[in-house]
Amino acid sequence: MRTNLPPDTLEELAEDWLIHKQAEKAANFRRLEVEEALLGLLGANADEGTFNRKLRNGLRIKARYSLNYKGDYELINPLVQGWDTAERPFKTVVDEAALKRIRNDSPERWKRIAIGVTVKPAKTSITIESEEK
Repeated sequence: MRTNLPPDTLEELAEDWLIHKQAEKAANFRRLEVEEALLGLLGANADEGTFNRKLRNGLRIKARYSLNYKGDYELINPLVQGWDTAERPFKTVVDEAALKRIRNDSPERWKRIAIGVTVKPAKTSITIESEEK
């Protein structure tokens, strides 16, 4: 690993990136192993909620348990027809892929709706791969 920064070439930067990305993956894998071990030792079994434990060394561990829900609209919709609209487990969301398509393909339509859309740059993603695999 190079220690004299800044690197002078794209090649050096790409090599540094690969080294740090590999270290990041290893650290993430180890962190997940430690989290599993912590959860096993904490012994808290909950569907949802927060569990706190203060340790003798002054550290505090906080575990948040939660459930993810995914519903089948086609199955649920007929079952809730008698419910008030506000009580139905559905929401209307804007299709972001459709907004992008309209912006790129239909400038006149985009002008009509742009006032209701916020567009911000996303985080740039970089991937570097070795040709040797």
